[in-house]
This record gives sequence, C-alpha cells and structure tokens, in this order.
Amino acid sequence: MLTDPFESGFDLAVCPNAVVYFTREIKERLYWRFYGALRPGGVLFVRGTQIVPGAAEPGFEDMAIGFYRSSGMGY
Repeated sequence: MLTDPFESGFDLAVCPNAVVYFTREIKERLYWRFYGALRPGGVLFVRGTQIVPGAAEPGFEDMAIGFYRSSGMGY
C-alpha cells in the first residue's frame, strides 16, 4: 500500500481495516494517498472507531463517524 501506485478518480474508498495496525506516521501517509485516489467530493470510509488524525491536512472534510469527504483542493 505504501509503494504500489494508486489509481485515481474514485467516488468511494472503503478501508475499515486497512490501516488499523500501522503507526500514526504510516497512517498519515496512507490517508494522503487515499485522498489522491479520490475525485473531488469522493468519500473515504474507515472504521467507525477510527479517527483520521489531521483529516483537514490533505483536504478531507469530516462528514460523520468514519466518513471523510475529499474537498479536492489539496494533493
């Protein structure tokens, strides 16, 4: 997940268990990659108990528990 290229233009990325066991630093790198894979307005879904730290940093908007929308302004 850290080295393979991500496709882009997705409306939805569903990753409820993808980052649970990674360090905070790795999680942040992956969230930036997920952001880049989403089209503007696309949604990232993570586990409901999981919070995306610094979600606004790449450009996510907090929608609801576990749901983050791409503003399309970063990356």
